Amino acid sequence: MRKSTKAVLLSALVLPGLGQISLKRYKLAAVLIIGSAVMLFKMISIATQQAFNVVNNMTAQGLAPGLGDISTATAQATALAEQSGYSFYFWVLVLCWVVGIVDAGVNGKEKG
Repeated sequence: MRKSTKAVLLSALVLPGLGQISLKRYKLAAVLIIGSAVMLFKMISIATQQAFNVVNNMTAQGLAPGLGDISTATAQATALAEQSGYSFYFWVLVLCWVVGIVDAGVNGKEKG
């Protein structure tokens, strides 16, 4: 397998930055891995907090978790997640992934 193919696959399918490690581009790899990890952590934190809020609101109101109640509570929680910057973290993560893939493809071809 060519170096560029391996690097692109690692960055695209596993984690942004792993392709850069295989190409010995350690500084960019560190930036991409740390950036991706932080964005994933923030997104998971927001989603977990919103899930806890939905459950707490439903139990505080004494609601039996019916499908309609869960749907309404989830829609409200999704709106709150958007206000807390969830989409920003998502798009930064996507940017890290795209930079990792493109960089691995371009620099992998240069290195053979």
